[in-house]
Amino acid sequence: MYPTPVQGIVAMARRNLLRRPLRSGLTVVGVALGAAAYALLVSSGEGLKDELNGIMTGQGSEVLVQQAGVALPDFSHIAPGDVEALRHLPRVRGVSVVTVHAIQRPDRSQMLIFGVDPRESALRTVRVVSGQKLRAGSDEMLVGRSAARRLGLTPGDTVELVGHQQFRVAGIFESDSALTETSAMIDVRVAQRVFGLGESVTLALLDLDAGASPDDTLADVERTLPALEAHRSATWASSFRQIETVERFARFLALVALMVAALGVATAMTVSVTERVHELAVLRAVGWRPRRVARLVLTEGLVITTVGALLGLGTAWLALQATKSLLSSWSFWLAPSSLRGTVVLETLLLPVVAGLVGCLPALAQVLRLQPAQALRPLG
Repeated sequence: MYPTPVQGIVAMARRNLLRRPLRSGLTVVGVALGAAAYALLVSSGEGLKDELNGIMTGQGSEVLVQQAGVALPDFSHIAPGDVEALRHLPRVRGVSVVTVHAIQRPDRSQMLIFGVDPRESALRTVRVVSGQKLRAGSDEMLVGRSAARRLGLTPGDTVELVGHQQFRVAGIFESDSALTETSAMIDVRVAQRVFGLGESVTLALLDLDAGASPDDTLADVERTLPALEAHRSATWASSFRQIETVERFARFLALVALMVAALGVATAMTVSVTERVHELAVLRAVGWRPRRVARLVLTEGLVITTVGALLGLGTAWLALQATKSLLSSWSFWLAPSSLRGTVVLETLLLPVVAGLVGCLPALAQVLRLQPAQALRPLG
């Protein structure tokens, strides 16, 4: 059975690439590194938003309220009168208050401290695995499993926070959120005192009546409490400009990596065509149309970029697994546990597109090729 024209071009492209295995291999590696960088950087930016959103959606509250226009959760202040007004909004079944602060410990490690009310629902998604639960009004704290492991803490130990405030570790908790497990929780009223909030809180989580529309509650908050802004819990992180900036910057760096990979493909394909001018001219002389020769060059570029994209995707996945296994600092939560479908698709398609764009200089050279060049002596 004779090969189809497409099979013939693919076989010829494969043979051409294997004639210079080192150059072809290095080009594939360059594309793979660009693809892996893209997947990891984009995943890290999205991982940050996913973790922050996951903390709030994990509480089961449909709507989250903060001070309008703040850049980060730390800067939000909701007055007690506004909290009370939220409790009286239509369709609101209950309100849980939370404070959020990032602190730097003496070892320069970072930790989030959540102020929660042990009597409310904000602790319902954490599970105490050793020690005891947090008691209202006490100078105690619950420490996430990852944070406790990194700091060497066990129940009964004493921890110093802001202003030399001493806290006894009441228990160690685990959570479905990696970020939450690198944090600690104290009583919200103690947090107000330690962090100088007065009677204000950082966030308010609204539980709605069964069947109530979150959009109606968002509109109620906007209309009656203009100093506050409400968000669906699942998209809360998108309201912070710094987080959006981090995600955009990650995508920018990822695209730069792909551009570098495209330049590598452009260089390799241009050199390859230059070396094979006589051979390609012979193909033109025996009847190959310019578009068929161009198709051969594009197929070579497609093989390189496809193999590189697949290799890069596998490398990114392995890097994520290694990161989860080896890193114990709180920053590991930036990378998600797996690559989401959109990132996988982008990692496969964008390097291929970038690589094919890199083939354009070689393609232009091929299209200018004349059959008469086959008559020129080699050398």
